[in-house]
Order: sequence, then C-alpha cells, then structure tokens
Amino acid sequence: WASVGIFSYMRIPTTLIIFEVIPFLVLAVGVDNIFILTQTIQRDRRLPDEDVESQISRIVGRVGPAMLLTSLSESIAFFLGALTPMPAVRLFSLYAGMSVLIDFLLQITIFVSLITLDQKRTLDKRFDVFCCCQVPKKK
Repeated sequence: WASVGIFSYMRIPTTLIIFEVIPFLVLAVGVDNIFILTQTIQRDRRLPDEDVESQISRIVGRVGPAMLLTSLSESIAFFLGALTPMPAVRLFSLYAGMSVLIDFLLQITIFVSLITLDQKRTLDKRFDVFCCCQVPKKK
C-alpha cells in the first residue's frame, strides 16, 4: 500500500487490478525472503559470549545480500515492464516494482527488529502470546 501512497502523491493514476493483485504479488515475493531469514536464524547457533543483536547482525550480514539481490532483480524486472506502451501494464509494473522495494526495506528494518525481540523473549523463557509472563522454573 505504500507504493499506492507514493504514486498517488505524484499524481500517477491507479487501476482496480493494482488493488486486487499487488498485495498478493508482494506477499508471494516477500515470503521467500522471510523464510530464508527465519530458517537461517533457527539453524544458527549463538557463539560463546555473543548477544542476540550480534547474532542477528551476523545472520543478516550472511543472508542480507541474497535478499537484496533478489528484491532488486525483481524490482528491476517490474520497472522494465513500465517501458511498455500499454498504460495498464505500465502502471502495474510501476506499482509492483515499488512495492517489492518497499517490502524489502520493511523486511530488513522492521521484521529484523521484531525477530530480535522474539529471540530475546525466547531467551528469557517468556510465553509467545503473553510475553510479560515467564515460564515457571522447575524445582
């Protein structure tokens, strides 16, 4: 939806197909990066004397370039589609390319922050839904 706001501010028109297809397209494209990141975090072992932030930054340093390259290549492919003379395809390509870029930015900032908080919650042995409650220690 951020691409709709950006392009509406620039007075670029929208079509109904953009509202119907772009969210599912971004979901399908973006979920791959999320799976790669979370799977790498689950398989990684924290080094001795390494805090959560250092572990996450090490993992993002390993996985981030692949996420960046896939998102950039997908965005460039969509932006190249904006060179077509057909107005509907041009608009769809513009909105899709911008949506993929914004999705990557949100993944690399907000999602990584939330994963870091979740890792800290797990280390503190706190419940998933009621994160203010700790798991009772066994006697």
